[in-house]
Amino acid sequence: MKRYSNMDEMLFGAYTEVFSHGTRSSPRGQETLEVIGWTAQLTKPRARIVRNPARDIRLGYCAASVAWNLDKRNDVESICWWNPNGRFMSDNGQTFHGANYGQRWDLRLQEAMQLFFYDTSTRRAWVPIWEAIDDLIDVDPETGEFDAYSREGKDVPCTLGFGLRNRERHLDMHVVMRSQSVTILPYDVFLFSTLQELVANSLQMKLGVLTWHAMSLHAYFKREWATNRASYEWYLANTHREGAIRAETYRSFQEEMQPVNLTLEEAKAAWPPAMDACAASPLGPSSISNDRGCPIVELMVSGALRTWDIGAAQAPVVR
Repeated sequence: MKRYSNMDEMLFGAYTEVFSHGTRSSPRGQETLEVIGWTAQLTKPRARIVRNPARDIRLGYCAASVAWNLDKRNDVESICWWNPNGRFMSDNGQTFHGANYGQRWDLRLQEAMQLFFYDTSTRRAWVPIWEAIDDLIDVDPETGEFDAYSREGKDVPCTLGFGLRNRERHLDMHVVMRSQSVTILPYDVFLFSTLQELVANSLQMKLGVLTWHAMSLHAYFKREWATNRASYEWYLANTHREGAIRAETYRSFQEEMQPVNLTLEEAKAAWPPAMDACAASPLGPSSISNDRGCPIVELMVSGALRTWDIGAAQAPVVR
């Protein structure tokens, strides 16, 4: 397992693994370069923002995705305002049934957190996201739409689940992915590292490390290929000089977000209204209250101004 102190190093490591050691695979006829079994550890989860200029990460969407999941939503409209491409992952165009992680983790996460009050060394604080029902196929005979989750649909969870461990009063998180596109990796890490920080605050623990297990780490040859190659080549050109990381680049990579000083319940109450307010008034985000100087709200406010400048691409491939 390789350890990285920031998200840029982790993403660079993922690119290097795929482009150097990946083999061709074509699940559902979609050609990929794939590494089977990849594990990495982010030692500073607050260094969760990619600063590579070749990857124009939608940071407003990153922050809004956390709020959307905390609010246990499954609607397409409110989250796809932030990222129009997301609607292509819905089977019916109106709701999500596999990407709605917040609905899936909510009760189980509360149970996992409760375990720490009884046993601080527990190994049972596991929060499943993939469930038995995800193996089922149930089609409405009248509409032809899926009534239940299905391996055949587009909207199937990419995350199997995550576990929590107490390490000397530091909360560590282990995320297990069945399918991990290198394109989506920065967004997934942002979501779960922020959740990890909220849970740590709720348990009055320090933020530990984030360990990432991907059964499949891959890059698609169509649509995503050019972006991923450009991002990888930027790292090659700007981070290494005679085998060493350039000091000025390394310092920028190490910059961490300001701590999130909210518990899980406080974030549930504060962030979804801020997300909706930003989407309702994209030309006047300065009116959004951020009295506590929350870095997640700050990203939503700044992201609201530029969300539509990036534009929507064509329908992406299914992970």
